[in-house]
Amino acid sequence: MMCFFVMGNAQNSDNLNKVSLATAELTAQYSLTNVQQREVRKVVEIQQENLEQIASLQSTAPQAYLAKKRSIREYLEGKLTQILVGPQLSILKKEQTDRQVIERQIRKKMKGASKEEVQLALLEMEK
Repeated sequence: MMCFFVMGNAQNSDNLNKVSLATAELTAQYSLTNVQQREVRKVVEIQQENLEQIASLQSTAPQAYLAKKRSIREYLEGKLTQILVGPQLSILKKEQTDRQVIERQIRKKMKGASKEEVQLALLEMEK
């Protein structure tokens, strides 16, 4: 019984570290206020829970894993658009535009490839 408690504690600690690290990175990236940091932390906690739930798919169904990971990233970006203001929002929009440019370049390079091959290449960007 103690072994499960220790393993569970280690896992919780790891998750807290991941949430704290991601929140710190977003805080630095967007110069978040204290209020925004609390809001972003809640979103990152949900994101981390979602990533944990799909982790097993990474080895069993990699395409499904990448598609779900993309959805989780898009969820985060959607929430950020509600939290960020002014110049912060401009930074996010630029990042999204940069990603779209890269996706267009991939589509252009893969002209003639099947729709599935192109989709897989785009999903690979989520790694």
